[in-house]
Amino acid sequence: ELDGNGVTVAIIDSGLIAEHEDLNNDNLLPGKNYTGTGSSATTTDRLGHGTYVTGMLIATPNNSLGITGLTASAQVLPLKCFDVNTQTNVPAITQALNDAIASGCSVINMSFGFGNLPGQDITDFEAALEIAAQNNIIMVAPVGTSEHLEALLPAAHQTVVGVGAINSNGQATTYSQVDSSVFVTAPGEDIVSLWYTGSGDYKANETGTSYAAVFVTALAIMAKDYNPDISPDQFKSLLASSAEDLGNPGYDPVFGFGRIDAVRFVDELIRTNGGTENLQIDIETINQTIAGCDLASYLPETTESGYEPETETYQSTTQGDSDIETQTSNLSPGELSEPEENHTIETNPREQISGVGMISRSLIIIACGLLILAVSVISEK
Repeated sequence: ELDGNGVTVAIIDSGLIAEHEDLNNDNLLPGKNYTGTGSSATTTDRLGHGTYVTGMLIATPNNSLGITGLTASAQVLPLKCFDVNTQTNVPAITQALNDAIASGCSVINMSFGFGNLPGQDITDFEAALEIAAQNNIIMVAPVGTSEHLEALLPAAHQTVVGVGAINSNGQATTYSQVDSSVFVTAPGEDIVSLWYTGSGDYKANETGTSYAAVFVTALAIMAKDYNPDISPDQFKSLLASSAEDLGNPGYDPVFGFGRIDAVRFVDELIRTNGGTENLQIDIETINQTIAGCDLASYLPETTESGYEPETETYQSTTQGDSDIETQTSNLSPGELSEPEENHTIETNPREQISGVGMISRSLIIIACGLLILAVSVISEK
């Protein structure tokens, strides 16, 4: 079965609730805390986002509780960079990334995004991304929300798979970023997973690109389960060739190469001997296709002040001289019409790294079914 057995995924997020009834401690590795609050070994989640992501991936199957994780046998390394009433910064997430690399993990899920951060040097962070890719680590990140005028790191980095969100009708959501950071799209509305407020708590109706990214992380774990040596470029090739094309024919910055299809992905994984031969599209062609896309033709109308994307209603909180947009479970730009547990982290009032989030009850059932079917297909072959 391609359930993640033997695969470790590092999750750079807000930690997790290890005592949750639907998590198996055998799947949880000792993590690390980079927030400056509590000991370095304390990864208890006080925001919920990390627990939610973890549950989507490894919630225990067949225990008559809660949900079943997409890759329930994988091991999770929690790297806590976000907490309540604390600030994070590029050096902290860079250290977490470097520690993930040193751990020997195969996949990294990064539930955050940031744009221009005046006064902060991102050279070391970008170098760490390159080193991870050189070590054949597949990295996945949400593209963030559409109120931002620039593509966000890490999703926009060429070594990372950037994921946008679609709704239950297969349409692009109003909040998902539209730019060249979008490699593929996945379900991003009304998701159900574990919650941090109690060992038996769950939460429904979460929404956002970071939860869409979890579906792609699950495919990365499956790929590493099948072929531990598959490279990030080979994984991207399989994603691009197996995705269901949506929107305009071919690549576009709304849907990327299309909506992920787990069954077709596994078929391609098998056909190409784990991504090593007879790929339908190579990474050079992929990069050229993305670079050649006319982004301007996809953007909404602009005003004298520049690009004005269609957005939901956001809650604003003032800090110092700057209004910082905040919303639920956000590590990058916000993306909830009704913010609940604010999860925005500022490096200072003008320099923001915030969390991105969310998913769909109907779509998570479909997606889980597709992944289970994909696992069945591989078992039969």
